[in-house]
Amino acid sequence: MGAIMLAIAGRWNLPMLWAYVGIMGGVLCSGLALGSWLSLLPGAVFALLLLWRTVVEDRFLHEHFDGYADYARQVPHRLVPGLW
Repeated sequence: MGAIMLAIAGRWNLPMLWAYVGIMGGVLCSGLALGSWLSLLPGAVFALLLLWRTVVEDRFLHEHFDGYADYARQVPHRLVPGLW
């Protein structure tokens, strides 16, 4: 198998897991769009689980993917620039 290159140009130099931000926003807002405030409870649980997954995924990539530490230094934000 050939070498795997990390993409760091274009949208990939923004938060590492930008798709997760969209998923969390969609989950949290979809119930509200239908008029259900109670939907925020399972949505918040889902968002917390997704945040936990980002931590586990980042740790795994640091341990098993050569060059990931350099990528993480170049793209320091996991989800929201300036926050995390």
